Amino acid sequence: MRPKVIQIGFNRTGTSSLAKFFNINGYNVAGHAQCANKILTNIKNNRLPFQNLDFDLAQDLEDHKNNIYIQNYYQEIDTAHPDTKFILTTRSCEKWIESRLNHNAGRYVRRAMRNLGITDVDQLCNQWRQDFYQYHLEVTNYFSGHANLYILPLEKIDCVDLINFLGKDFQFKETSYPKVQRRKKGPPNYDLSIED
Repeated sequence: MRPKVIQIGFNRTGTSSLAKFFNINGYNVAGHAQCANKILTNIKNNRLPFQNLDFDLAQDLEDHKNNIYIQNYYQEIDTAHPDTKFILTTRSCEKWIESRLNHNAGRYVRRAMRNLGITDVDQLCNQWRQDFYQYHLEVTNYFSGHANLYILPLEKIDCVDLINFLGKDFQFKETSYPKVQRRKKGPPNYDLSIED
């Protein structure tokens, strides 16, 4: 049976491109809020995180509205599903912050500020910066000496290396890595009085 692959990087780190790479090669991709909620429910109810879920790649496992981020549960997932392959999508921290600031016309920023109890965008950026470096340090330390983590930097995609990491259980006929860019929905507005 083919191992499952889970993307554990933050949003805005090339997650859609990774999903498209799997999709165009015929693999089943799951993700976003509904899948994130199912995994978290399984974990909280002492079930296997992937119980009743069918996918080859799970990515963007986030429910921003309800402040659920499955990347924070990588240790529980690794313990429960030791054959899982993890992909840490990443990019330059400052480019990542810039992308988040522009995401969804500012709605993402407004939700993040509400979730964190922050009213200042600069304070939010500093929090994100701290979260970014702390998370990357924790993930790389946890997986040190293990062969089931692959770091996929958006600025330097190496398809051959990625395919080699995934192993013989995965066959990729289309090896050109796609670049998916979300179109901007207008200038961002960070006004917290706007209802989302």
